[in-house]
Amino acid sequence: MTSRSVRQVARAPKTTPRYVRILAALLTVIALAVVAVAASSLLAARKLMGAPKKALGSYSSTIMPPFSLAGFRSLDGQTQLVGWLFQPESESHGTVVMVHAAGANRLQFDADTLMLYDFFIKRGYGVLSFDLSHAGESDGEFTTYGYNEWEDVIAALDYAWRNSVSDHLLLFGWGTGCAASLLAVNHIPVPGVDRQTILPGDDSERARMLRELPFDRDDIKAVMLDGVAASPDAYIRAGLTDSAIDRILMRKTVPVAVRLSSRSEGKTSLIPILSQVQWPVYLVGTEGPDATSGPGVEVLLEERMRLHPDSTMHFPAEGSGFLESFPDDPDTYLARLSDFFRRFLDPEAS
Repeated sequence: MTSRSVRQVARAPKTTPRYVRILAALLTVIALAVVAVAASSLLAARKLMGAPKKALGSYSSTIMPPFSLAGFRSLDGQTQLVGWLFQPESESHGTVVMVHAAGANRLQFDADTLMLYDFFIKRGYGVLSFDLSHAGESDGEFTTYGYNEWEDVIAALDYAWRNSVSDHLLLFGWGTGCAASLLAVNHIPVPGVDRQTILPGDDSERARMLRELPFDRDDIKAVMLDGVAASPDAYIRAGLTDSAIDRILMRKTVPVAVRLSSRSEGKTSLIPILSQVQWPVYLVGTEGPDATSGPGVEVLLEERMRLHPDSTMHFPAEGSGFLESFPDDPDTYLARLSDFFRRFLDPEAS
């Protein structure tokens, strides 16, 4: 063997520095953790969004006020929505579109909801009570906590406007129905604005229907909200479990997963929307558990009262839990609602 061959055999192979191996292993672990969190968040979001519908339940038409069946499609032009349309007993002052919370249906408080129907009907207001997407008897595969349901609300307002005597519209939302209602308000055309500037470049059915709505913001007369939160994300977080991983991690990631699944443009704050509403606003229960607690909802109420104190009525939640004010004490609930109507909406108030 030559001396040159001996030198070639004796030359030690190059090794990867130890710090590089450690860094590579660390990055691999981080990447796997990110993938695991993302997958877990998507699964948790799908579980929340795809929760089984609550059945409409039995009701007797003999104790119901006279109504007609309502059927219309959401702004996607595909999702069929179902409900009831009640006409007022006397001269019509408008139509109340009732928007239920996630996990409920058009009978937000089961049979007790009929007391709310009677309240409005006897006061001269029609009522459109309907099932949102993936609720009751309506179509739809998922609930998105308001991020998509605003399209259902716009479609419901359109149906109410076209099928009622009065062209005045009112909104009443509970829980996530508050988010859907406020996001709908944010998409109702402003009077005098060229409709072709709405969602420019968008040729979808949703954009077309928004441009062709027969009403605008001048036709909205009041917004009533029970259990409003600062953002739809608050309701999503409230739907998570109390486990440590949900409290620490999923509270941040699951709302993002829901927004991605719902085609949302991003996290939406309801604070500026409510602050800009010029009509009378009725608020119930901004001190409730999880879904409506925290500094965000305090800012929401403070901003509303600072900017529009003369057109806002607020009553704290006094029930045994979230959205329990009406079931626990319907008489007080309706008396306060009556005060709101007398002050802002009854004919003698104008």
